[in-house]
Amino acid sequence: MKGSSAVTEEVRRQVHHHTRLEHRRAEQQAFVLRDEVFRCVFDNAAMAMAIADTDGTLVYANRSLAEMIGVPVEQLRRISVYRFAHPGDQDEIDTVVFDRLVRAREGAAKLERRLVRADGSIGWAAFTISYVKGSDGLPDHLLAVGEDVTERRRLDEELHRQARYDALTGVPNRRYLLERIEMLSAEARGEDRVGLCFVDLDRFKQINDRYGHGIGDQVLCAVANLLHEELADEDCTLARIGGDEFVALLAPPVDDVRVVAVVDRMFSALAGPIAVDGHTQWVSASIGAIIATASNTDATTLLEAADRELYQAKTRSKDRWVLRILDTVPGEPAGRARPEQPH
Repeated sequence: MKGSSAVTEEVRRQVHHHTRLEHRRAEQQAFVLRDEVFRCVFDNAAMAMAIADTDGTLVYANRSLAEMIGVPVEQLRRISVYRFAHPGDQDEIDTVVFDRLVRAREGAAKLERRLVRADGSIGWAAFTISYVKGSDGLPDHLLAVGEDVTERRRLDEELHRQARYDALTGVPNRRYLLERIEMLSAEARGEDRVGLCFVDLDRFKQINDRYGHGIGDQVLCAVANLLHEELADEDCTLARIGGDEFVALLAPPVDDVRVVAVVDRMFSALAGPIAVDGHTQWVSASIGAIIATASNTDATTLLEAADRELYQAKTRSKDRWVLRILDTVPGEPAGRARPEQPH
């Protein structure tokens, strides 16, 4: 009986050992399977994916990232993430990834920054970067998952442009002008001044009534081109704010001498005839100009003040301009009449 017990115990031991071997073999097979599945998903994912060490050196990258950059996937291993990051964005990457994630050894961060492709072209990529702590003696890593957003950025920029430029003439519109005034106000120092020249074409309605709105639109485009070319070397923004009204915004430094010079140039630009669709048009304008302190200035209020000076010019006669300096003792507006051009 004693010998029988020993045999039974040995059988149990062998069975237990065999079972442990089977479990270990099953775990190894499962690990290999998980590794194969992971690599298959990683390599063929539509999203760009990369694993880097905590110094920013790529350990593994997939085909989508390689295609995004324009290089074979093999060339992405053991290189720095800075190889395809735009130089102007590297400081921000340092701050977000290394100063925050790596230093804290946890967390995730989103980045949308410029990408330098292998052919030198610039694109945009959006990535979520996660800090992954190692286990079982493995080192910590950074996992990046992202996509190419160049086309979305291009569409966003185009929509932004369309919202701020006049569809007919191509010059900035009222929205752009107001934003530009607000920006100059925010950047202004001390007694910095801005100038506004509010332009309204004289008797433009007669052109529309006589020749039609198609000819009128062509005249407006010609006027916009003439004014834009004349003021191209000035630090100013020419905008069409509606109908036959244009505004030239002069950035600091501004004084009455500069404003008068700009007004004279605008009148000179419109002094000659405009040939449109076989018709010769003579266009004159009235201008209301103001000079105001740039800081803490409300854009709409400034534009309304220039409009009031334009009204003063037009009520006296056509082809005339009026200038008022808003931050001095109120008095009679400076101005002078100009001879009208023949129509």
